[in-house]
Amino acid sequence: MVPNLTGNGRKAGPLFHAFIWSLLPALLCGGCADPHRARSPEETLAIAAAGLSGVDRYDFRVRTGLGYGQAQPRMTEEYEGKVIGHSKRTVRRTARGNEGAGNAKGSGLRDPADRLSTVRKLAETVEYADPAEDGPNLTLRIRLRPDSAAEAEAASLRAEFERSAEAAGSETIRNAAGGAKADQTLRRAVREEIAASRRRLEAMLRSLEVDDVVELSVDGSRMLPVRMKETVVMRYEADGRQRTEKRVTSVTFAGFDGKPVAGRATEGKS
Repeated sequence: MVPNLTGNGRKAGPLFHAFIWSLLPALLCGGCADPHRARSPEETLAIAAAGLSGVDRYDFRVRTGLGYGQAQPRMTEEYEGKVIGHSKRTVRRTARGNEGAGNAKGSGLRDPADRLSTVRKLAETVEYADPAEDGPNLTLRIRLRPDSAAEAEAASLRAEFERSAEAAGSETIRNAAGGAKADQTLRRAVREEIAASRRRLEAMLRSLEVDDVVELSVDGSRMLPVRMKETVVMRYEADGRQRTEKRVTSVTFAGFDGKPVAGRATEGKS
């Protein structure tokens, strides 16, 4: 029997009964609130980033696609990697039986933990995506500050250009045939071409605008990343025309070992 809670001595009507019965499930499920509201999105990102940095070993797979204009990105790179060690991290490429190991900063492979840490630092907004998308996982949508994203992309493009220019220049000179005078002329021509290409790159970078959005799926129980998808849209001017370039990089994680307790993952972090 539902008690009289109207306060006016009259028996509760049908509308009041409907209200009571609609309220009961919420009262009985006081401990099963939406997990997306248990922590702020910023806190979930901090825990996931710290947790990924704290594990001793994990595997990851990277797929990168590139598209121009309105075209859909086409896959340009795919590889698997392995992170080994905690205090001194090593990233190893393990694709199609071809393994190459090295320090994470010197191997040419990005440490996903470093990237996630950078994403957190450069975040302009962090919000939860639709909780129905991943079931027990928590999905974050992170938008990076446009100015910071543009600076980071410019620095990466400059570094990539210098590596490519050095390699191409060395190969051109090595494969050339001729005497000392011809060799000197070729070296000068290579330097001039690289300098001209560098000027064109800098002109493009001055107009560069970047929209960088990261979707991060986090295991709701372990609070470790499951997937990270980064979509970077770059707009710039080249040869007097506005151009658009889109890069999509997807990273999946597995094989975690030495996982820290989620509650301790943010110790010493802000």
